Amino acid sequence: MLDISSPTSFGCDPLDAGASVCVERLCAGVYAVCVARSGKRGRVLDSYAEQAFRSLVSEGDNSAACRDALEHAYSSSYQQSLQKRFDFARAFAEYAAANPLIDSCWYPGLASHPDHAAAASLLRHGFGPLVSIGLSGESSSLRVFQLLGGTEAEQLLLLGGTTVTLLKGESGSYLLFNMGEGNVFELIDQVDNALRKV
Repeated sequence: MLDISSPTSFGCDPLDAGASVCVERLCAGVYAVCVARSGKRGRVLDSYAEQAFRSLVSEGDNSAACRDALEHAYSSSYQQSLQKRFDFARAFAEYAAANPLIDSCWYPGLASHPDHAAAASLLRHGFGPLVSIGLSGESSSLRVFQLLGGTEAEQLLLLGGTTVTLLKGESGSYLLFNMGEGNVFELIDQVDNALRKV
């Protein structure tokens, strides 16, 4: 079972790749749930997938909010917006990977990512809107986050709809960027200025 809310159905087709069930958040409180049913790639109907589907979607939702969310998710303007976000994420990741002030950059579109080959075969229209960067030094990520305008307890919203989240992992903290539609060069400039002050 996969959550495809980040790459969206525009960015991948997990059922075609072999997943049994996928869930996508369309908007607040509205989710699309799909189950593999066709004979694509010689698949047979998976009884566990059917059971999971029935437990997630007991009766289905035909409300106006659900119909509106589905219509929006498949509109050409929304898909153009997603394409822009995917492209901006790629440009930001290339900048981050080449920046000597950034210790690590995780983005499946980079050849250095351990899942790059799998991502290239599974994802469509790019590699999604999420880029994470790690900085050396225990407090560096927090300091950059604060210089960008964030507080440790909240997600930061930058101009153009890009969000930045400070996350803690086993080997330290890192910043997760979910790209918006704002000018990616302005974002790079903001991050670069913050990095130089740390």
